[in-house]
Amino acid sequence: MIVASKEVPNLQLLTPAENESKGGRFPGEWLTAAFPDGGHRAAIEALHHYGSVGDALDGFDEFIASRREMLTAVVRQRLGVPSPTSV
Repeated sequence: MIVASKEVPNLQLLTPAENESKGGRFPGEWLTAAFPDGGHRAAIEALHHYGSVGDALDGFDEFIASRREMLTAVVRQRLGVPSPTSV
């Protein structure tokens, strides 16, 4: 089951220029084209908390679940809220 595209983990949170250059391409395809240097691409992936991104809908549910966990950890850390496993 594909997760609704309006959920927070699916938001790309790109700059306007990045969003315009991405267009309707899948994230993996766009990242490879926009950031051909592997180091720069890795920095963009880390900045946006992408984790493993693909070029198709296969694995999208896993991508969203992983990204949800990453974004939850970032929000908790920034707000100073301990994770449920650390309490």
